[in-house]
Amino acid sequence: MTTLQTEHQFIHEFLADVERQIFNEEEVYIKNSPNANIVRGYDALAEGKHTQLPKNVKIDKKERIFTRSSYTFWRVYTKLMNQIHHQSHHARNNLSSFVNDEIRTDVLTDA
Repeated sequence: MTTLQTEHQFIHEFLADVERQIFNEEEVYIKNSPNANIVRGYDALAEGKHTQLPKNVKIDKKERIFTRSSYTFWRVYTKLMNQIHHQSHHARNNLSSFVNDEIRTDVLTDA
């Protein structure tokens, strides 16, 4: 049983490390390619528009398509859906923002 617990802990820590790396690399990717990337499209590049994002700009949570496709995202999403199932309509509308905040907290503190 101890071996299984040790393996489970190792896998959990490994997953958290990989997801933390995805989160960080996704931010670098979006900030370093504001004119043409998989999230925002390539129209600005084709039109010759070039913009540069300030270094301290906050990435829109909707743009985090790689983070949102992770295991942790769906684990947190499912947990929160169960918690707010009977809550108000307002709480449901804020779910995406809340889930992304929870993921960042979960991924960054889950080591």
